[in-house]
Amino acid sequence: MVSYLIKDHFFFWDTVQLGSRHATWYFDHNFQYFFLPENMDSGHPPFFGMGLAALWKLFGRELWVGHLYMFPFLVGILFFLQRLGKYYLEKSKSWWLILLVFVDPVFAGQCVLVTPDIALVAFFLWAWWSILKDKNVHLGIAAIGMAMISTRGMMIVFALFLFQVLRDWQFNKVKIIFPHLIKRITPFVPSGLLACAFLGAHYAHTGWIGYHEDSPWAASFERVDAAGFLKNIGLLGWRMLDFGRVFLWVIALGILLKSFWTKRGWSSSVRELLLLGLMLIVITTPSMLLHRHLSAHRYLLPIMLVVDALTLVLIYQSITQTRWKYFLYSLVVLALMTGNLWVYPKTVAQGWDATLAHLPYYSLRNQMMDYIDEQGIPYEIIGTDFPNYAERNIIDLIDDPRRLAQKDLDTNIYIMYSTVYNNFTDEELIELENRWTIERRFSTGSIEVILYKK
Repeated sequence: MVSYLIKDHFFFWDTVQLGSRHATWYFDHNFQYFFLPENMDSGHPPFFGMGLAALWKLFGRELWVGHLYMFPFLVGILFFLQRLGKYYLEKSKSWWLILLVFVDPVFAGQCVLVTPDIALVAFFLWAWWSILKDKNVHLGIAAIGMAMISTRGMMIVFALFLFQVLRDWQFNKVKIIFPHLIKRITPFVPSGLLACAFLGAHYAHTGWIGYHEDSPWAASFERVDAAGFLKNIGLLGWRMLDFGRVFLWVIALGILLKSFWTKRGWSSSVRELLLLGLMLIVITTPSMLLHRHLSAHRYLLPIMLVVDALTLVLIYQSITQTRWKYFLYSLVVLALMTGNLWVYPKTVAQGWDATLAHLPYYSLRNQMMDYIDEQGIPYEIIGTDFPNYAERNIIDLIDDPRRLAQKDLDTNIYIMYSTVYNNFTDEELIELENRWTIERRFSTGSIEVILYKK
């Protein structure tokens, strides 16, 4: 249903690059080359874009095909959430986890995009369930899927391996000895070999892994000093509490502390989830803390899903009175739902791909682009910003190579601004409001698209 309702949505945020631009290159070159050109190569395995390009070859280069691409991953997520809910709760309550995850703003925001992070979540949940049920073949396939989606997926595979080994040692009392490690590492070997093969081949082809100094994303990988490190800790904390998630943390920590103080202890399920969350944090967050701009909400999705499950298990197991159990569950569901309504002031950047609040933007931008074409305003004199300055052929998949200019208030005659554009400085916003006139405005609720004229 979701895939159908959004089938005409154009590419938004990072999916312009990771989805459309990559797939367009493979589509236009008929898969003649494996590696992407350096100006669009972000260091990740290119298979997500290849898959979209292959579907375009079959069904046509249309927007709805991209959303169809996401459908099996969304079904897989639903399937494994039901299995995990059955494992941690009981069969009749498995829908509790499904509902909690699907109202999570960060997950819901990604669900409406053509994004590799939804594929990554599907493989992550599959691998998580495979570890719990000791299904090595399933685990091996899911690990390959994660490793071939992104370098972050490779890190998550390693975190899951550590989780499995420590889970055996902590909960199943299996000694960490060489034969046991060989048994546990076996399902991860294919994904590890493929990851090493890709990274090695990529280095041989380009001379770099991850990023390089001339990369369009080099600024994001800039190392931070001690002050920047502390700032990133605060930023990651904000990301984890953002969009209503603060209520989950308050409830989960409250129950955990009460159980500790009353010496009731934590159940094996709770300790297992804490261990999984810890491994994900230890392995995936250092790169976010050490670099300037690697703290997007979507990077934390696996951790957030574990926190969702942990909160739910704590409520289900630790709250004895049924009415309080349902009250707290309803509270966290409503809290997450309201997260989609959190819109910060214009001067505060927020993750627009991590909430459904951006949904009005699609129709508003379409109206504005139609207005610009009706008025015959040349694209090259209109300044705008991410994610709107790519070619229309890339964003909208229409036969139109034109693109708006990148904003420069000194040279642009028009500026196309939207609430969902984060890169306008406070000074630029003040100048637009005080020294420019509004040529046209479209708005829905807190989201607006404005065409300013100098």
